[in-house]
Amino acid sequence: MIFALCGSHRTGKTTLAQEFARVSGAKFIPMSITRLQKEIGFNSANQSYSFDERMKVQEHLIERLNDIYEANYHIDAVADRSPIDLMAYALIHAGPDITEEQSKRLMRYIDRCAQVARDHCIGILLVQPGIELKEDEKSAPAALGFIEHLNSLIFGLINDERVNEVPMFYIPRNVTNLKRRVAVCSDALARSMLRNMDNDRVFNWNSSESGFNAYFTPSSLPQ
Repeated sequence: MIFALCGSHRTGKTTLAQEFARVSGAKFIPMSITRLQKEIGFNSANQSYSFDERMKVQEHLIERLNDIYEANYHIDAVADRSPIDLMAYALIHAGPDITEEQSKRLMRYIDRCAQVARDHCIGILLVQPGIELKEDEKSAPAALGFIEHLNSLIFGLINDERVNEVPMFYIPRNVTNLKRRVAVCSDALARSMLRNMDNDRVFNWNSSESGFNAYFTPSSLPQ
């Protein structure tokens, strides 16, 4: 089962996913957007692509993410990207000048992202901005305004009714310490498992090999 993080770039998603996977005994699933874009000849550093070119990239990314999730569906796994991220990056480039056909293509894409989230995610946690921003040539530019724009968009998406059967949570902005963030992950996972059971969303948590089972006990569930 996949417990996924979402959020703008430069918020610490990958570091948190790695640490929570280590603490929980789950597998860490990284999703390198740069690497996946290169599979179809696109460069994430190029900001001059047209809307249709960007949609080609986005459509490739969601199918690759679905493949990665499918391959890890029957084990405990923590992912540093979710379909919510892909929704946001598609929507943020949809300006007022896109055509009706482009809008329909975008809506089909959003529906596909929502389906992948519903099919595979036991829960999704938004990692909000808050940690200190430092320039890193391997990461996207530390443009605070753009990061905030994306965060606001993602905050709306985790409340979208198309994904409301997936338990959604967020980390408060003032929680920047890694240990405290891991604690929020633990709480969100426990709540996710409880909500999924209540709503008859069945995953493989009855397996004796499931490390996530440790989060589904009377002592671990939030009071």
